[in-house]
Amino acid sequence: MVCASVPLHIAWLELGMHMHCSTGLLVNLESMSLMHSVFDTIKAFLHLRFSEPIMRFKSLRSGVVGVLGAAVSCFYGSEGLAASASYSLQQIAGTSDGYSWFGTPEINNNASLVFTAGFNGGANTGIFLSSGGTLQKIVDNTGDVFGVGVGRLNNSDVVAFDVSMRIGAGPDQIRTYNHGVYETVVTRYLLGDINDSGTVSYASNISGGHYGFLTRGAAGTTVIVGASASDPVPTYIGQMSADGSVPFGAYGPGGVVTLYLGNGGPLSTIATTAPGGGFSSIDDFEPVINKAGVVAFWGTSTTQGAGYFLANGSTIEKLSFNSGISPISRSLSLNSDLEYSFLGSRYDAETHSFYSGVFVHANGSDEEVIKVGDALFGSVVTNISVSSQALNDGGQVAFVATLGNGAKAVVLATPVSEPEGLALYLGGLLLLMPFTKIAGIGNRKSLG
Repeated sequence: MVCASVPLHIAWLELGMHMHCSTGLLVNLESMSLMHSVFDTIKAFLHLRFSEPIMRFKSLRSGVVGVLGAAVSCFYGSEGLAASASYSLQQIAGTSDGYSWFGTPEINNNASLVFTAGFNGGANTGIFLSSGGTLQKIVDNTGDVFGVGVGRLNNSDVVAFDVSMRIGAGPDQIRTYNHGVYETVVTRYLLGDINDSGTVSYASNISGGHYGFLTRGAAGTTVIVGASASDPVPTYIGQMSADGSVPFGAYGPGGVVTLYLGNGGPLSTIATTAPGGGFSSIDDFEPVINKAGVVAFWGTSTTQGAGYFLANGSTIEKLSFNSGISPISRSLSLNSDLEYSFLGSRYDAETHSFYSGVFVHANGSDEEVIKVGDALFGSVVTNISVSSQALNDGGQVAFVATLGNGAKAVVLATPVSEPEGLALYLGGLLLLMPFTKIAGIGNRKSLG
């Protein structure tokens, strides 16, 4: 849970006690030391500013420092300043709640999350929606449902999901869940995505024996690829843009890999390893597309090397990352502002070693959200996993963390703006004011 308020029990530093946030995280002594330094600096400034000694609060200072230290700990994380300085971390669900495992979550612009999880000792699997502070189960593998696939989420909190049915219970289905209302979209198909208009993309065997991708929405069914035998055979169905465009990879003669973009008309080529195409390799696994139709994919350019590339219309550019950070393939998420989250490794010059973590690229720089080795929920992070829809337009990131004590958790990371951090600091100073006697104010001597 996010630390939201200072507890009633104030811990005095001189007594060797600690102050706890509501999650049970201890105030970091480095934060305490920083607050003492801040007060010493303010004290020295006020002595210079006015003609008489004006602050007498040594014993009181410790108590106020405890309060401020707790605020800093809540703001910066359980390891004080060593943890992420700009994200608050909230546990949405954990193995401590009775779950046994988690699939990677997807997030929308409402900070709602959808994810698959095991429960009942791992005997059952379900798809869960976290929305508006409520966690609810959408479907599980009981009754007529034999198997549960994945859930996709749009910005209206509508969930699309696929299920396999038990023998005699009918064909496998793709369904939607719309605020308590279930609807079967199609049968015997494989789910791709759902966009904000409620259109669902899916893979299917098309009439004539061809395999391809389609979309179905209020306007009817659209064949993206697979209408004829001459169409490329897609290898993986992934995300869909707001207008129903779907990116996909396909293999051609001689092992050539080509990324296409389809929306019901002629296919557009995004990138290819064909001679003269500019790429020696392309990862065809789930290319990423944002709501505006900008596509990101992993590949190796013949001139720029390996990495993530952004295809915006006819322009392809390699995504940039801060020096010392190496992105990990199949982990990118792209929002409408062309900000992107990803798993990456970073070189630590102090320890001369690499560590992995979740980063967000925004405003031209890569900001660390959390890394392996960070303290979290009373333990230490040992592994992190993300989906290709892990970042929303508000900069929030959803991920699964595995902890050193064996626990796992679905986590929501929310950016904390600098003004909020400053408010905590100034709020602490205001706590000090009623108890601090400042001589000379209102009776200052003339400098002339």
